[in-house]
Amino acid sequence: MLGVAALISLVNTGFPYFGASLLNTAMAQQLGFERSLLGLGFTVMLLIQGLCGPLIMLAMQRLGIRATITIGSLILCIGATLMATVIDSAIGYIVAFGLVVGIGVGASTYIPTQTLIAHWFDRHRALAFSIVMIAGGFGGVLAPALLSRMLETGDGDWRAGWKLIAATVFVIALIAWLLLRDRRSSQGEASAADAAVAAQWTTARLLRTPLIWTIVLGELAVGMPIMSFFAHGISHLRSLGHEPAQASIAVGLLAATGALGQLAAGLLGDRVDPRYVWCAALLGVTAGLSLMLRADSVASIYGFGLLLGCGYGAGLICKSAMIGRYLGPAVFGKVMGTMAPASIGLTALSPYLVGLSYDRSGSYVYGFGALALLALVAAVAQLFARPAIAPVAGATPA
Repeated sequence: MLGVAALISLVNTGFPYFGASLLNTAMAQQLGFERSLLGLGFTVMLLIQGLCGPLIMLAMQRLGIRATITIGSLILCIGATLMATVIDSAIGYIVAFGLVVGIGVGASTYIPTQTLIAHWFDRHRALAFSIVMIAGGFGGVLAPALLSRMLETGDGDWRAGWKLIAATVFVIALIAWLLLRDRRSSQGEASAADAAVAAQWTTARLLRTPLIWTIVLGELAVGMPIMSFFAHGISHLRSLGHEPAQASIAVGLLAATGALGQLAAGLLGDRVDPRYVWCAALLGVTAGLSLMLRADSVASIYGFGLLLGCGYGAGLICKSAMIGRYLGPAVFGKVMGTMAPASIGLTALSPYLVGLSYDRSGSYVYGFGALALLALVAAVAQLFARPAIAPVAGATPA
């Protein structure tokens, strides 16, 4: 199951996120889209994933993880096909990429694959989380290299790249349906004790828990910069004088160093209090964003890619590790679904806002500078995180 989940993450995360950064930039140049519109597509895609979080959790409960991932992959395939064939307007871009691709990615990647790992692994869970996410990062290395080459040899034909994504994701849908299993056959249903504890953690109780908002703040501080970079990083680096090939190095480097951060956090996640690891990761994000603003050399591209990528990758693992350690595995899925509208929804605003700040000021300094400050504040907040007090099983849910 770990290998199948990793393959799904590689394709369904790596190509729509990292690959779309290149393809949509080429599309925007050809169709004459403004930077804010380019960012709006990513904003809608993320916003849809956040809003669909509770529905994804409901689908997993009613249909199962396998069916949810399969359906999500097919929806993603439809969105990629639309991008490859009929999209030639702003509205079409927002609907196909923002709405359809967003639903497909959300229903086939992060929440379902993380929940699958939580069902299958009791020991070394943090390491298993990191392996699945590293696979997505490897897809982020593969996608820019492959799609950049296609753009160069195909005279900027971004539609051909989306055709490749559509075909690959369709294969993933078949693999998911044939090979995935929701849980070990010997595991059975969750224990009665775990079910009772989960019942006490109502949505209202979770939303009143300070730890939840500390985790959300940390997730925003790593998610908003990375999604803004996906939408605007290539344009920012090109505005600093870098050639397209040099700028594309940053996308692949970010994915590779993200995998390094995920592996490091996965190895530490079961041994070291994750709040300390997350604090260090967020300080890396702060430093990386600061360096990116003045990345006027190839060496500086490698520098900010290392800092930002490692910080982002480690932060993703720390989120899952903190939920497991500070709240417990019994409520892992419920916490993920409850947090999704706030964490992913707010993250979705960043590409549009960064693009808007550029359109108003002619510079990315204000947008990315504000995100660097957010990461610094979140780093300090993690030091004050404490385990939540578990409700008593059998008590009346709040």
